Amino acid sequence: MITKLPADRPLPHRQEILERVLADSHAPARQRPGWLVPVSAAASIALVAGGVLIATNGNDKSQPGPAASTAPSVPSTTPSARRSISIQPDVHINLGPLTATERTTAAKNCVDEMENHNTATEIGHGLKVMSWGGGKPSTTIAFTADPEGLRFGCEGTGKQMTQALVGGDPAVAARNKNVITHPDATHPAAPAEGQAWFCFVDLDTKPDVLAGEGWYSVDERVASMRQRWVVRGRPGPWYVAEPADGLVFLRSWDKSAALKLGEEVRVETQVLDHSGGLLDAPGSIKGGGGLTPSPGTTRVDRGKVIRLNASGPAELDFR
Repeated sequence: MITKLPADRPLPHRQEILERVLADSHAPARQRPGWLVPVSAAASIALVAGGVLIATNGNDKSQPGPAASTAPSVPSTTPSARRSISIQPDVHINLGPLTATERTTAAKNCVDEMENHNTATEIGHGLKVMSWGGGKPSTTIAFTADPEGLRFGCEGTGKQMTQALVGGDPAVAARNKNVITHPDATHPAAPAEGQAWFCFVDLDTKPDVLAGEGWYSVDERVASMRQRWVVRGRPGPWYVAEPADGLVFLRSWDKSAALKLGEEVRVETQVLDHSGGLLDAPGSIKGGGGLTPSPGTTRVDRGKVIRLNASGPAELDFR
């Protein structure tokens, strides 16, 4: 488990990394990690051991959002500013099931990336999921691939898949220093391992690329989950995903602004029932297991543009 950031070093091939991420070609898979320390910007991502383009949510500081309705809300502002804010239509990221051939290939590629290379796979579901920025779809698959019954989810394209522990027996996971959470009375959606932010803050005139994704274990109360970015008070579209086999893979992104040091953005996450009403929002995973209290009907994660040090790169810090 990573307990501190490695020493700073320059980020090579910055543009190449950005283009690869936007094309949804991810770096090597997570090897059953514990909770990583928060690392958010492109420059910071490059400091993670092994070059893995991963940054976790890594905090329990979600704050209650406003009392929300099922319709996208508009932040309070002046009348003239309010008129300039348009409500954007929802973006449904699930694009349909994988074919039988795609399911088999995706399952094999995910298992090949796992540390024990177990070949016994039981596919739970396979979906095509919209990539960041609405480009070509990536594949998402969840399945059991462990003799003790742990459940893993993989996402990616081709042979490059990222893997996360998404379910199974918490006691079995704990022996490997992993945490599994399940929905309960106040958490209809429980976050799984592998909540991640991928944020590129260049401090120039081009819009920065901000994205987030993660797995959630959900129960029968949940019809869908949605997430959006709010940048400079302007809400982006809700990115919506529906459950499959008790899991939701939720992804959202924003490319609307060239951020400056000190600016703050927020990410709102909601859980909807079958009548369109809002359920309790997902909490965070506590260190050592369990869930933090639900932050009302809207989970709000706040990220601030900072530098790691006076001469270092910028990053979007969600601590």
